Amino acid sequence: MGIIDRREITFDRPAIMAALVDVVDGATALGLPRAKPDIVRLIPSQQRITLLWTVGDGTADFDIPAETLGALLIAHCHRRQVVLPRRAAKSVSVEADAVVLSFTVHIAAGDALVAERLKRGRSCK
Repeated sequence: MGIIDRREITFDRPAIMAALVDVVDGATALGLPRAKPDIVRLIPSQQRITLLWTVGDGTADFDIPAETLGALLIAHCHRRQVVLPRRAAKSVSVEADAVVLSFTVHIAAGDALVAERLKRGRSCK
């Protein structure tokens, strides 16, 4: 079995809003407005996120699959220089109050170099 390294990064609603502003070019490529959303709705049962913006007297809403938001959140982490394992299995989960990015790396038990890099908080390549 070897070593299994699991990491999670949790984004609450304000952190999701901030991340979308940080990666605005990627978000606008998906058709989202350049402004920060007014409301983030998390829908765990459907693993979806709805973003709402106030437009005049109404609202504009956009549904985003968890995987799409996950890619934007990973881009945000890269911009903020958060070290993420490159060869990890990645998953995204929508929970009631947050979106969670999960990373899992499987390491052979005798791989001392990789184990040392993990100990120092470095990415495994």
